[in-house]
Amino acid sequence: MRVPIRRACRVMAIAVLIVVAGATATSAASLPALTPVAFPRDHGAHPAFQVEWWYTAGTVAGARGRDFFWFATVWTGMGFRVAKINVVDLQADRIVLSREYVAGGALRPAQTRIQVGGFSLGWRPAGRRTAGAPGDGQARRPPPAR
Repeated sequence: MRVPIRRACRVMAIAVLIVVAGATATSAASLPALTPVAFPRDHGAHPAFQVEWWYTAGTVAGARGRDFFWFATVWTGMGFRVAKINVVDLQADRIVLSREYVAGGALRPAQTRIQVGGFSLGWRPAGRRTAGAPGDGQARRPPPAR
């Protein structure tokens, strides 16, 4: 039995719409209720989220007057934490540091200091941020964001 192509396409389109509508309804039913973001309450970790990330960036002048741009990101999810930091020499226009850190373990609710291997990223009251990595001896506070 031959089925006309137009009829087969219509039947396939209807089937796809039914599957997509069912998947959308199932996904929507499993989404958590949305809550307005409120700071400082929401600065920290939210372990109930499947994936969450934080990032910070800034510029810093080296001891010899060279300007550098840095960007640090931490991702968490499924019991793992991944951090990535890049430092760019702005005068040479090249990356001078690129490191990744990986660690296991979940975060506590509202946790504001996140350790990933030798890297840490944190928030303090009044909007201060801290970032640190092996070799620098201590966490340093980046300049205020502009």
